[in-house]
Amino acid sequence: MANYRILVKYKNDIFDAEAERIKKDIFNLGIKKSVSVKIAQIYEISSKISFDEIRGICNNLFVDFLTQQLFINFDPSENNSSVDVYYKTGVTDSVAETIKLGINDMGIKEFFSIRTGKKYYLGNNLSKQELKKIARKVLSNTVIQEYKISLRDMMTAI
Repeated sequence: MANYRILVKYKNDIFDAEAERIKKDIFNLGIKKSVSVKIAQIYEISSKISFDEIRGICNNLFVDFLTQQLFINFDPSENNSSVDVYYKTGVTDSVAETIKLGINDMGIKEFFSIRTGKKYYLGNNLSKQELKKIARKVLSNTVIQEYKISLRDMMTAI
């Protein structure tokens, strides 16, 4: 079984309203540093399907190439700290359920599992404590979601 980690993010010259809202929310938390925010949608798929089929799924269901960039099994983190947010086990991931229907509609009947989430790139000038505060108070709902913080090149699960 192959594992694919797919990231879809807006191109650098495209305005991202959600990222701008998050910047304001971080400022309102009392973190007065200049924080860059970029967001990627995460799709994790485990299946016996081929890389070409994964690319077809991405092209048909996940990405708009006019405004977005696609990364398969590659993270364009550019030395940024980041926070990955996923639904906890047992919580329905409605985006994943919809994607399963779309993949079946494409004629791909191979068994697979899918999990979706969001990756928030937050520059490299925040402390571990600031990142944890942002993850808990702005980026996730800890009742139904879990998060993982990555500090620059060092992976730290919190």
